[in-house]
Formats: sequence, structure tokens, C-alpha cells
Amino acid sequence: CREVEQLKTTYNEMTDDINDLVKRVTEDEKFKRKVELKILYEQIKPHFLYNTIDALTYLALTGQNEELCNSLEAFGGFYRNLLSKGRDVIPVKNEIEMIKDYLDLQKLRYGNEISYEIWVDEEISNFKVLKMILQPFVENSIIHGFKGMEKCGVLRVDIFLSETGEKVNIIIEDNGKGMPGEISEAFNSREQAIKDGGSSIGLHNAFARMDMYYGKEAVWNVNSIEGMGTVITLTLPSHTVIPDNAETIPGGGNNL
Repeated sequence: CREVEQLKTTYNEMTDDINDLVKRVTEDEKFKRKVELKILYEQIKPHFLYNTIDALTYLALTGQNEELCNSLEAFGGFYRNLLSKGRDVIPVKNEIEMIKDYLDLQKLRYGNEISYEIWVDEEISNFKVLKMILQPFVENSIIHGFKGMEKCGVLRVDIFLSETGEKVNIIIEDNGKGMPGEISEAFNSREQAIKDGGSSIGLHNAFARMDMYYGKEAVWNVNSIEGMGTVITLTLPSHTVIPDNAETIPGGGNNL
């Protein structure tokens, strides 16, 4: 009888552990779906579409055919890379193409008020990276960093391998208005960065998405000075920015 009672107790404990595990997995999946839905919304924001279509219409009405053709190519290229046949990761070179198209479309609205420079180490141009990893940071610079500035807003993006080859560094730098110290410090706290605090939602989503796919191996730093600009550094282990023939992100738990 004692053995039966012990077996019963062990079985009940095991059942409780399984139920707890199922609950945690369910909560993780709900969080993942929530983040993915938010990032999807960020990707197809109506105001970006409306502003772009308005700008294209203006080019057509004013007979600026060459500019219209170039802008339509950028518009198509942006959404072609955005869709990427449903893939979650794309080659670095495609991510950069998408960002260039996005910035060229934004220049239809802002003109010479913004400019950009992008440099990518050729060695990693065919490696794969989480899709849309750059766009939220670039958009934040344009929408918030450059808003109301009298000088031209300059954005620079650099992507390169570390000297040891073990890390991939992504640096997004702007000369915008910067952030208050308490905000940049909050983004440097992993827990606060991935939490939707109701402000800077695009950046919260970006950090949460990185954390969801890469886990603790993804590291970031936000360095911002009010009135001078912001530098955001993303560091990923090189084995998670994977070669062109790879099928999954190790440890990411997500199929391509």
C-alpha cells in the first residue's frame, strides 16, 4: 500500500509538472503570436502606404516619369522582399535592398531633409538574418529622431563581422534629436526593452522579436544624447546569421 501511495504521489507531481509546462508553452506561444501580429502591423502601416501612393500620384500628375518609374521599382522591391514567400529570415543583401527601397520611398516625402549611408561587409552579404530587423530602427530615426530638425537628418547603417568572426555587428546611427537618458537606459534593460510600455512601440517590438528568435545570444546597446543623436548597436552570434543553404536558426525554434 505504501508503494502504491508513493506511486500515486509521484504520478500527481508529474501531472502537475506537465500541466505547468503546457501552461508556460501556451503563454510563450501567445506572446510570440502577439509580437508577430504587432510586427506585421508595423510592416503594413496604412500611413506609409497612403503617403507613398500620394507621392506616386503627384509624380504621375506632374509628368515626372523617370522619378515615378524609379519610385515604383522601389515600392515593388520593398514589398517583394517584405513578403519573401513567407520566410522569416532573408539574406543580408535582401534586407539591405529593402531598407534602401524604404528610405528612397521616404525621401519622396522628406526630400533633402534626410540622407543615408549604408555599408555592408561583402563577406556576410549572403548570410541570412531575421527579416525586418533594421526597419523599425530606421523608421524610428526618421519619424522621431529627425522630426522638427532644421539641419539635414543623416542616417548610417554598418553591418560587419567582429575581428574574431564570432559576432555580427549591426550599427544604426543618426544625428537626430536623441532620447532622454531614462528612455535609452530603459532600452538597455532587456526586461524593459521587450516590454510594451505604450511608447516607442516599434522599438519594443523590434527588441522583443530579436529576443524571441535569437534568445539571450542577441545583445543590443542604445547610446543616445539629446540634441546630438542616437547609436544603436545590435550584436548577433555569427552562427545565427547563417549561410544561404541553412534551414533553421539554431536555438530559434522557428522554421524558415
